[in-house]
Amino acid sequence: MNAPRRPAVHQFTPGIDAGDGVSNGIFFTRALLREMGFDSEIFAFTIPEALKGEVHFPTGCADDADQVLLVHHALGHDFGDWIDQRKARKVLVYHNITPASFFPAEHPVHALSLRGRDMLRRWQAAGRFVACIGDSDYNSGELRGLGFTAVRTIPLLVDVDACRARPWDAGVVQNHADRFTLLFVGRLSPHKCQHRLLEVMAALLPRLAQPAELLLVGGSASAEYEAQLRDAIRRLALEGYVHLMGKVDEATLYGLYRAADIFVCLSEHEGFGMPLIEAMLFDLPVIAADFASVADTMGCGGLVMQECAPEQVAATIACVAADPALRAALIAGQQERVERFERARLVADLHACLGDLGVGTGAERLSRTVTGAAS
Repeated sequence: MNAPRRPAVHQFTPGIDAGDGVSNGIFFTRALLREMGFDSEIFAFTIPEALKGEVHFPTGCADDADQVLLVHHALGHDFGDWIDQRKARKVLVYHNITPASFFPAEHPVHALSLRGRDMLRRWQAAGRFVACIGDSDYNSGELRGLGFTAVRTIPLLVDVDACRARPWDAGVVQNHADRFTLLFVGRLSPHKCQHRLLEVMAALLPRLAQPAELLLVGGSASAEYEAQLRDAIRRLALEGYVHLMGKVDEATLYGLYRAADIFVCLSEHEGFGMPLIEAMLFDLPVIAADFASVADTMGCGGLVMQECAPEQVAATIACVAADPALRAALIAGQQERVERFERARLVADLHACLGDLGVGTGAERLSRTVTGAAS
């Protein structure tokens, strides 16, 4: 007699890449699903050579009505018909779409953003999904605002255990030990507002009695914007104080989180804000502007600012730098917030979501003291 087939919960994304935040979350979700006893594979139409053994082309995706397909959505694409035709029960996993207004009309992401939001409206009208997951309360709220039901928040982007265990470059910490270091991680793009961080730095330097620097980590999404930043660095006389570091390897990144004194974010749009969580994981105080999902992501952690004039942000940074008790209080709140992203909590949340669909393996042994938070 053949053994019963294990339930299958697969994932679909239009494209996947090594090191991308959403892609990392997809691999993390696969690990959780397999840990829970499900058969789980990842399917994508665009797969880099390095991931072709890990991710499969969708033509190999079995399509049974008793399966579940998690459909990740972060931008418009051409594969809506493929999704519509699947017999599997579909769960939308929404990572947010950066609004088209943040991009010039001629920028390719402008059209993809509009298409992605149109796809959401069409899917909602057609009742295409049996359930929805937002990876932040902000994203879940967007889905509810569009009329989606059975929406819950599960932050399936953060493998905190893996982050803590990743190797880091101790030399990076040593190289920045003699100065007060501000850090921001995010691609160079106007809506990430690195230009405002330059203004903050110019206002901060006269307030500090020690050498200081601002490290901007992330690849360039716009050559024009990068040129504007370099011009502003010269205009504000910040040469030697501000460093555009580009993309860095993981060992350097995790060294920088340990080397920095404050993580500062004035971005106008974060669908989730993975670097905020990474900073909190390494007890790096976070000061961030209250835009989009930032307050939801940070919860009780760090300091969320409603007013973000450069002088005000600089004064706040200077206060944290001068007050060890304030710094300790910020870190304590962040440590409490990080508990929301612990693996056991995410497994419980995912189990509850699938359980509502009648999907289970009978193999899960979840502690009754761990409760998932449907929202």
